[in-house]
Amino acid sequence: MKTQVYTPDGAGPWPAAIFYCDAFGVRPQTESMAARLASKGFVVLLPDIFHRSQPIGALDPAEVFKGGDAQIGRA
Repeated sequence: MKTQVYTPDGAGPWPAAIFYCDAFGVRPQTESMAARLASKGFVVLLPDIFHRSQPIGALDPAEVFKGGDAQIGRA
C-alpha cells in the first residue's frame, strides 16, 4: 500500500499520527493537512487506503454535493 510519510524538522523522536483520508482519497488537500501536522512536531503517515480501487481522478466536493440531495435536519 502506498503510504506517504511526513516528518518534522529537527531530530526525533517524535509522536506519531496516522492520518486517514476521507471518501475522496489522498489528494493535495489531505497532503497539505498531513504536512501541517508534521510542522507541529508529529511524524505523520498518510496511507492510500483506496489503493486497490482504480484511480477516480480529481474530485471537487462542492461539485459532487451541489445537487442538494443531502438535507440536514429533514426526516
